[in-house]
Amino acid sequence: MVKAHLETKAAMDKGAADDELAGVRTLIRHAQWRWDFAAAGHGNAFHAPLETARILGTSIDKAQEARVRLAKILARHGMTGDVALPDTGTKAKAQKHIGLDMKKLAAEKSAAAR
Repeated sequence: MVKAHLETKAAMDKGAADDELAGVRTLIRHAQWRWDFAAAGHGNAFHAPLETARILGTSIDKAQEARVRLAKILARHGMTGDVALPDTGTKAKAQKHIGLDMKKLAAEKSAAAR
C-alpha cells in the first residue's frame, strides 16, 4: 500500500487527473480498510487465523491491482521506468519521509501531560 500511495503521487506529479486515479484510490482505500480491520482486531490472528489471513490476502490483492493500474496510468503520462521510492523500512524513516517532527510532537505531548 505504501508503494501504491507513492506511485499515486508520482502519477499526480506527471499530470494524471483525479478521474483517472479514482479507481486506484478506491482500491487503495479498500486495501487499507482490510489491513486496518485485520490489525485492529487484536485477537483476530489467534482466534481466526485463517480468516485474518484471507482478509490480509484480499488487502494485498487490491493494493497490487492498484499498482498495476498505476503502471498503466504512469505509462500514459510518459513514465515507463520505476518510480523512485524512498526508504521507509523503519518507523523512524517513514516518519521522517512524511514530515513528522517526532521531537516536537513528544515535547507537545509532554507539555500537555503537565
